Amino acid sequence: MRSVLPYVWYPLFFALAIAMFAFMLDGSAPLLAALYLPIALVAVCIVVLELLDPERRDWRPVWRDVRADAAFMIVVQVVMPRVLCHWPCSAWPRSIMTHRRGHGHIIGRWRHRRS
Repeated sequence: MRSVLPYVWYPLFFALAIAMFAFMLDGSAPLLAALYLPIALVAVCIVVLELLDPERRDWRPVWRDVRADAAFMIVVQVVMPRVLCHWPCSAWPRSIMTHRRGHGHIIGRWRHRRS
């Protein structure tokens, strides 16, 4: 069982997070709570399991590494999606309208005049 557990717990936690998200939405929980609570739960479980049961004993992380991993998860899971979600909503419509007007569109430069 010990040899199978490292391969099972990671996908199992993600399935649990997806199921928890679906149940929270079905239970009319606020969307942000349904998004972030399962992610936070899985992140805490992963950090705890990595502290308690590393692959090799000499790989046991020090507290500084755990804090760096937690900060990375927060940035990737919380901050980046919030920042990046505004870029497509503001930049893409402007670029589409620019291309439709014919300014800077590559195909407009490739058209040949026919005589």
